[in-house]
Amino acid sequence: MKRMGMVVVGIMLAFSAPAQRFSVVINELMADPEPAQQLPSCEYIELVNRTDSAIDLSGWSISNGRTRGLLPDSLVIGAHAYLLVCPAVYRDSFPAAELVASPSRWPVLNNESDTIYLLDWEEKIVHAIGYQRKWLGTGNPSGGGWSYEMINLLHPISSPRNWAASRSASGGSPGQPNSIAAPAADETPPLLLYSFAPDSLHVILVMDEPIADINVTNNRNIVLDPPLPILQHELLPPFYNSVRLKLAQPLLQDRLYQLAVIGLADLADNTMAAANTVTGLATLDSTPQVIINELMTAEPAGGSDYIELYNAGVVAVSLSDLRLATRNAGGMITSPRPVSREARNIYPGHYLVCTNDAGWLEQQYITGGLGTVLESSPLPSLAAEEGRLVVLHRKGNILEEIPYTADWHHKLVRDPKGIALERLDPNGPPDDSRNWHSASASSGWGTPGYRNSQQYLNEEGSAVVQLEKDLFSPDRDGVDDRLVILYAFPEAGYVLNITIYNSSGAEVRKLVANALCGRKGQFHWEGLGEGNRELGTGIYILVADYYHPNGKRKKAKLPVSLVRRKN
Repeated sequence: MKRMGMVVVGIMLAFSAPAQRFSVVINELMADPEPAQQLPSCEYIELVNRTDSAIDLSGWSISNGRTRGLLPDSLVIGAHAYLLVCPAVYRDSFPAAELVASPSRWPVLNNESDTIYLLDWEEKIVHAIGYQRKWLGTGNPSGGGWSYEMINLLHPISSPRNWAASRSASGGSPGQPNSIAAPAADETPPLLLYSFAPDSLHVILVMDEPIADINVTNNRNIVLDPPLPILQHELLPPFYNSVRLKLAQPLLQDRLYQLAVIGLADLADNTMAAANTVTGLATLDSTPQVIINELMTAEPAGGSDYIELYNAGVVAVSLSDLRLATRNAGGMITSPRPVSREARNIYPGHYLVCTNDAGWLEQQYITGGLGTVLESSPLPSLAAEEGRLVVLHRKGNILEEIPYTADWHHKLVRDPKGIALERLDPNGPPDDSRNWHSASASSGWGTPGYRNSQQYLNEEGSAVVQLEKDLFSPDRDGVDDRLVILYAFPEAGYVLNITIYNSSGAEVRKLVANALCGRKGQFHWEGLGEGNRELGTGIYILVADYYHPNGKRKKAKLPVSLVRRKN
């Protein structure tokens, strides 16, 4: 039997209580219906009831954030049933759909990208999808006439991992099971991507998938170090993959905190293992030390440029404060683009890769892992052969400028497509061709999001002191128990000093004093201060001071996170 508009045929018991998140979800949508394949030339949104009970949708609505349309009163969707929502003029155009309804106003779907919200009668978001045309892939679907379909209804996340173009010859499957449906149990626990502090009394942590309500009620699940009491946890809409913590005491400006998270679970009750990250307030300084550490400007067919940023300073920097731009032949800065329109930080010693196509980048290269790739769309247009790339602060201060050219690649690189230029010394001059080198073949021609493959390979033999990792945990469990400090000098005879400071700038250890070094070697730090005093969790700055009797003195500031995991 077919039900349309406000008429419901049949008898069923339906719940009208406040809806549970993800009880009813957006399962398919047609954003760009032309050229039509075999379906009506109209936009539509398909809903599915994921529960075992009928649900009364009276007072529910669909919104694009600009227009909100109320669903008809007394509209009931049965258990595991489909509801097709479309403009009223097309309501009779879908004979294969059993249940069709039209909202009071139609929320127009943008062709390129948009976020669509399903709200219950209390105007709480039940489900949301933030789609992009690139989810349709290449070929005919990207040109219009095909719908976006969810792949796994058991894992209803807003992600290109779970959405793709319909494979139906008609261009979509409105009111019917999706043509690409592949239901599979979710057995993967959630992962912590990153954290930031929007203000002094709140911390937000972002996961890779939605989190279940019941698992954010125990204060022992989330711990800050240095310790700060947490008063409240709150899951944030629209995608419910972020948790906001309300603190009893304010965070200190330019102080970094370790955040330990354990025991959070996803919608399938998969519980995450212990995870650690850094958090804190972004600096108010408008001249932070954020540099360009790697760039790939000659993208292969179907690929995307990328720019890797590195925080070489000692404070957190807000990505929304940073701009990427180019300088034209006339000397004017053009096309300044925010690195991120959303609140997020880049922390000392951390890398972040900006690209127009994160999915392609993660398939093409080994990346630095969770949270290191940011889809910044669009990047400034980067010429393949040569150009000037600029990093600015939103207040106009130029933080770095690189006059790159394809000639900076190794002389044996005849075609630089897909090959990144890597900075050899983060502390070295950005405009010196001798401080740049083609990424190695063994690294896959790029190292987006982690230490460069050519960190020590400079044809002129510059001196470099670097950390093997930017995080270690000296808790005697056999994993990252000591920090490895690597050095590489162009010749023997360099003298090296390494002094360690805490995040407040106080000296805690003179690790190396006037060490006469060979060309390559390493030193170690076990997380101890003077007198072998055990130091606590936090951010520490290693200052390496090195010189040769016949040359100039150089310094490098190397931030590292020391994490002591509590049993």
